Amino acid sequence: MSAATWRWLGLGFAGLIIAGLLLQQRGALAPLRDQRDAARAEAKNVTHLRATNRALAAAQHSDAEITRLRAVQAALIRLRAEVAALQQQAASPPSPIKRPAPKSIATRDWKNAGRITPADTLQTALWAAAGGNIERLTETIRLEGPAREKAQALLNGLPENSRAHFSSPEHLVAFLTSKDIPTNGRMTVASEEKAGADETTLVVILQADRIAGTPEAGQIIARRHTLSLQHVSDGWKMTVPASAIEKYAEMLKAPVLPRK
Repeated sequence: MSAATWRWLGLGFAGLIIAGLLLQQRGALAPLRDQRDAARAEAKNVTHLRATNRALAAAQHSDAEITRLRAVQAALIRLRAEVAALQQQAASPPSPIKRPAPKSIATRDWKNAGRITPADTLQTALWAAAGGNIERLTETIRLEGPAREKAQALLNGLPENSRAHFSSPEHLVAFLTSKDIPTNGRMTVASEEKAGADETTLVVILQADRIAGTPEAGQIIARRHTLSLQHVSDGWKMTVPASAIEKYAEMLKAPVLPRK
């Protein structure tokens, strides 16, 4: 054989040897690749398990949170019940409002009740007027503005011997007011309407019974009065309007002396 032939044969044997080595190396690397792939799969499983654990931990609530959620649920149940009750109440016809019957007090039962409330002040004024206690009645009367000016002018216009009996315009008005109060009958407060903490209006019915033995025996006279009261430093007082003073002026065309 020639030298060239031997060279090619040598190269062929070398290639076979190298191919065999490569096949042997590939066969040795195959288990390593399998181990690598298994390790990667295991790592992926571990990562998935960790993510799942974190999600479960986040979904869990503490005892305090569970207690709060239960309280919120209970509150919602109560609100639903209240709303249902209100809806039922709105659908039902309203019940009639029962107002207490007006309180009626006979003349014999009138008393010095003080001036703590408007009704007490009224009863005290009636008690004083019916009993001729003009000083006490004066304490329940309030004159302001034009009413007091007219009352003062009325007092100044009296004869001197009559004027001396009255210490103030209120005193004169109290005396004249006492003439309008029945000494037998009853008083009924029909209504009370407050205009504020210090102002109120009373609607009063004064009933006078005719005395037996007179032509009007057995008859009953009832008059309705609207009285304004004001709260001052020492209690409530009745505010006398200017129109009442004008009416009293007509009564005083003749000299007036206090009732003994």
